[in-house]
Amino acid sequence: SNAVYEIIERRAIAVAETMKAEYWAVSSKTGDGVVELFTRIAALSFDALVSREIRSLRIEPVALGSELI
Repeated sequence: SNAVYEIIERRAIAVAETMKAEYWAVSSKTGDGVVELFTRIAALSFDALVSREIRSLRIEPVALGSELI
């Protein structure tokens, strides 16, 4: 029933907030929200990968014009 769903959803949202996580309501039955959820997962994974790669780069500072004259 809708009342039971609302109770479960409120609990799920509370747990997500406690975990500092996102809450996504999806339906495997109707497919509602599934594409959006997996798009979000892919975006978060890509962002983490790029951030990790940037942190791993060892960038040496370059002095511009200091040895040209």
